[in-house]
Amino acid sequence: DNIGIIWDNRSTSWESMYLLLLEIQRQEGNCNVPFSYVTQDGKKLGIWLMSQRNKRRKSKLSKEREQKLDEVGIKWVLRKKQIIIRDRNKMLG
Repeated sequence: DNIGIIWDNRSTSWESMYLLLLEIQRQEGNCNVPFSYVTQDGKKLGIWLMSQRNKRRKSKLSKEREQKLDEVGIKWVLRKKQIIIRDRNKMLG
């Protein structure tokens, strides 16, 4: 409200993770981070992104959030082989 109290902590948390995803997109040219990706300050961005994919698959992701993720180019369906190769390459540097 007007005095700066945050009433919905989950919404704020989603937005903060989304902003981290945008930063990755800016740095890497895409925002499809591997499942194992953790930011320098310990945020599990890869798990968060997989969670968004799962929520969408189960029709539990709001249309607003789905649209925001669509706009940044999220790949909603990843093949298992792509995930394994991407995670391996990320670990190798």
